[in-house]
Amino acid sequence: MTQRYVGQAMKRKEDPRLVSGTSTYVDDVVLAGMLHMAVTRSIHAHARIRRVDTSKAQKLPGVVAVVTGEEVAAHCGPIPCVASLPNMKNAQQPLLAIGKVRFVGEAIAAVVAENKYIARDAADLIEIEYEPLHADTNPE
Repeated sequence: MTQRYVGQAMKRKEDPRLVSGTSTYVDDVVLAGMLHMAVTRSIHAHARIRRVDTSKAQKLPGVVAVVTGEEVAAHCGPIPCVASLPNMKNAQQPLLAIGKVRFVGEAIAAVVAENKYIARDAADLIEIEYEPLHADTNPE
C-alpha cells in the first residue's frame, strides 16, 4: 500500500535546527578565495533583448567577471526547464536569456565578484534595452 501525503499533517524534520539557529545557511558559508554571484533578471514577461551593456559593471572594483547569454552559450548548452517525466516533451532553455525573455525574472546576465555586495551593485549597473512583446496572462 502506498503512503498518502495529501491532506495529512507532516512533521518537518528540519524545523528545530532552522528555528533554533543551529543550522548552516548558504550565506553563513565562508571559504578562502570564495567569490559571490548576482544575477540581473528581466523586468518584462515577454520582450526582445535589444542591447545588454555590461561595461559599467565590469569597471566596478572587485568584479571578477560579467557574463551574458551569448558568452555562456559558447561553453554550456541549454538546460531542461523541468524534471523529465515519462511521455513528456523535454523543453530546453538557455542558462541566461539570449535575444528574448519569456517571463519576469528570467536571468539575463551574471556577475561574479569578491563579495555579495559588490556582485549585487554590479548587477544593478547592467543596462538592458528591451522591446516589449505581447504577454499572454490569461490561460483561457
